[in-house]
Amino acid sequence: MKKLVKITLVGSLSCLLSFPTLADLNDECFTQVDIDKATGNCMADYSVNGQLHVPCVSVSDQLGGKIIYDVILNQQTDFFTFDLDMDSVKPMSVSADSLMLYAAGSLKEALSDVAVSYEETYGMKVDTKFGPSGLLRQAIEEGENPDVFASANMAHPEKLASNDWGSIVVLFARNKLCALAQPDVEVSTDNFFDVIMDKEIRVGISTPNADPSGDYAWELFEKANQIKEGSFLQLSEKALQLTGGVDSAIPPEGLNKYGWVMSEKKADIFLTYCTNAVLAQKEVQDLKIVTIPEELSVGADYGLLVRNGTSNEAWQLAMYILSSKGQKILREYGFKTTVIEKEE
Repeated sequence: MKKLVKITLVGSLSCLLSFPTLADLNDECFTQVDIDKATGNCMADYSVNGQLHVPCVSVSDQLGGKIIYDVILNQQTDFFTFDLDMDSVKPMSVSADSLMLYAAGSLKEALSDVAVSYEETYGMKVDTKFGPSGLLRQAIEEGENPDVFASANMAHPEKLASNDWGSIVVLFARNKLCALAQPDVEVSTDNFFDVIMDKEIRVGISTPNADPSGDYAWELFEKANQIKEGSFLQLSEKALQLTGGVDSAIPPEGLNKYGWVMSEKKADIFLTYCTNAVLAQKEVQDLKIVTIPEELSVGADYGLLVRNGTSNEAWQLAMYILSSKGQKILREYGFKTTVIEKEE
């Protein structure tokens, strides 16, 4: 069965094509191609004999993902219209020599171990970059192209997915906020609200928008406002944004940044993930970890996203993170996971 695809070229005979849905490959599919605005890596070749080879036509599947096809179109005589033989369209086999994983800083220890385990199992090298999820998302929007993005919230990967960088965002782990406290600060779960509201107590947080940990601290402040009107304003004004921002101080190599911030006496109490608090206390052993009371408790949902058009191995890595082995490693670092354990 033959289908006709009419293509208008702009600027060059090399072009990028992307058909939004398989249904769009109909008798009169018109695709405007603009080289200057092309954001992918699908460059088509037009030969003097009228053959147009498009090595990576991106087509949405039923689950919202992308299937990449290698297609050849033959130009009709005297027209810039092409015959496309649907029987010759084959999915493109994509593989990679190595993978790039971008992940939230709070996942550094856990996903570093997951990456090593994956490499040992499949022989595929995984390079990693850890940092505040919001800054990683911004880097991706500006052109960086990791294969997999693991965020400390759902919002950042969902924003990328809405712009067609990826498709389905999967919740793969959960965390909660805890409080790190200096040893001389008299604070407990029972008096936590009164202590953080004390004007003399310096409350440290990460940077909102750049780092989801800061956003979760803001959410805690909003809950405090339900206990006492005006609490959000007071807490947000006095909170010290000490980590997670572009201009945040960087600790010496090898030191946990939350343990370092507290060892440098930059805050009396610091709100961070419980998993971070445990790691910080291992380095600065006299720090106290305080469980936040239920009425102020804030949970963190972690989202996983695979880049559209990436390799099969990238999907394999994502599945490994979601597998019982990957989830077991996450639990060992204090994360709550969603996988159902197999009964013995």
